Order: sequence, then C-alpha cells, then structure tokens
Amino acid sequence: MFCSAILILAMLCAAGAHAQRRTIYLKDSISLCSVKKMTFSLDTTQMCSPAISVPFKHVRVVDVRFDTTMVDYFTMINSTLTVSTKNYKVTMEAPVGSSLTRLLSHYYKNNYTDEKDAELIIFLKKLNVASVDGFNQSDLYNYRKINFVAEAFLKKGNYAYAACKIDTVIQIQLPGSARKKYVQHIADSLIMPAINLLERKISNTDWTAVLQRKMFDTAFVYRHYCLDRFNLPILNEPYNKGVYKTAKEFVTNKPSITAFTVLEKAKGVDILEDAAGNTIPMLHYFGYCDGKICWIMTDVHASPLFRVGNTFEYFAHFNYRADYSLYGGTAFSSNVDVAFLAGLDLEN
Repeated sequence: MFCSAILILAMLCAAGAHAQRRTIYLKDSISLCSVKKMTFSLDTTQMCSPAISVPFKHVRVVDVRFDTTMVDYFTMINSTLTVSTKNYKVTMEAPVGSSLTRLLSHYYKNNYTDEKDAELIIFLKKLNVASVDGFNQSDLYNYRKINFVAEAFLKKGNYAYAACKIDTVIQIQLPGSARKKYVQHIADSLIMPAINLLERKISNTDWTAVLQRKMFDTAFVYRHYCLDRFNLPILNEPYNKGVYKTAKEFVTNKPSITAFTVLEKAKGVDILEDAAGNTIPMLHYFGYCDGKICWIMTDVHASPLFRVGNTFEYFAHFNYRADYSLYGGTAFSSNVDVAFLAGLDLEN
C-alpha cells in the first residue's frame, strides 16, 4: 500500500518537473520501495534481582519515535565488477514497543507487587543507531553509536506520576569480524546495554518520592507524548515553496527565500538562483521545495524527501572511491555515485 501510493505520487508530481529531477525522483521512489528489512531478536532471559520490589503490576512501552519502522540503516556496498548498493532497514522481529514490553515484563516478572491497578508506562522517544560523527566514509560501520531516550510514568488509576528518565549515548568500535553478523552484534553491543541502563534506572527509583510528585491526568500524558510532539508545521501543513537555509526553517515550514529558480546541470546537480539571478551556494542552504516535492542537499545532488510516518527518508548520494585490483595490485580507481538510505532527525 505504501509503495503504491509513493509510485502514484511520483508519477503525478514528476509529470511537471524537469527531466533530471523527474528521473531522480522516480529512481529514488522505486529504490525506497525495494528496501528490505534485517531483523534481530533481543535477549529475554535476563531477570531482575529478587531483592528488588516494584510498585506496579504491568509494564507497557509506547513507541513514540518519529520513525517507528527502524532502529538502524545498513548499506551493503558491492564493488566486485561494478559498484552497487543494497539498503536495509534494521529493526526488531516484532514491533519495537511490543518487543520491549515483552522483555521488561519478563525482567520484572518476579518483582511485581499486588497493586493490580498500577502500571509502569514507558514512552520511548529515541532508539536509533547511527554512524559516529567525525569518521570518514570508509569507517562507516567501524564506529557506531546508539541514541536512547525514554521517559517512564507510574500510573495509578486515572493519574500518572513522572518516575524516571534515561537519555544516553553509547558508542562502540566494531571488530572487523562483526560485519558479517552486523545486525545481531548491534543488538548485543548497543541495544541491550542501553536497555540494561533503563532497567537499572527503574530498579533504583525511589518510588516513595515518585508518589509525592505532581499528578498528571493519564489522558494528558498520552496526548503530550503521542500527539503534541508531532505537532510540527512540516508534518501538518502544505509544503511552502522556497529555499530552506537551515533544518529549522524546514521543520517550521518557513523557507527564507521564496523567489528562486532551479537550474539543472549534468548528473542532476541543481543550481539555485534567487530573484536577482544570484547563485545560492549549495553550502548555504539545507534544501528547497519546488511547490510539490521537498529536496535535501547531499554530496552529489539534491535528493527528494519521502514522508514515512512522522519523519522523512531520503537517499544520500555520495562520491564513492572504488579501487579495482588486478594480480594483487590496484589496477585503477573510479569515483561512483552511491546512495545510502537515511532519515531526518526532526527533533534536533
């Protein structure tokens, strides 16, 4: 259903676009629909110390991330004869909220009290793996980090109390042997350690102090996390035509340059000119909207943005240096345009 809608929209929107942008949009639309998933399972055998007592009977994890379809992107580059890429979305075997609910419910299975109406509600705001800033493209999968943000409330009856919060970043260097088992290695070395930190945070919470805090109506809490945080102009308004100098201008749907012209060059490179005919340097803007499609600037050319849930995905195009060997030595090298699937972080 999603891919059908994307392709129909691609044909309708591209009908009036220039040739180069039409080609790029259709190509990336088809590529997005061909992205497959790589899944992993979590270790659900761990259990909390029997000495810990928690004042709730149930645990529920609510996934309120902007993109609930993945926890990581993985791009496989094949440069045997010609350079090609395969993009994957890495995620859990079951929906993330359900998977973490099952894991934490089992973890505290022997620690629950008899307060049947009490429930620990955990709002998962961030759980995503990414490359570490500052490393070059050849080290893309050598250094990885996880961004993990979750906020927990103790619900009793119709009211909820702020219990605890975790906001952390964990960074690792992957051994070369881990690349063949990349997905499970990420689960064991990044995701499980992050969850373990949350478990320790919950187990060490002073619940007496929690119940002395301000009460919130449970419906208000759900509305705040499930609706209000997605109340961004770019997600709820028609796209305004113009040039976005910054990511903030994009999120607020307020381009600072509204009169401009797109000049297409070879290989799909877009040159933007303002109303006076002055060229707008690529390094000086985040992206632009042609009135129908939003584009983001990447290393090679502008890439179309595709709405996925409450965020946008795109293919970041880079010049990739491919070395071809012959009889043990490097015969020749070439720079090739390769595409990495990526997503926007609308929170930062």
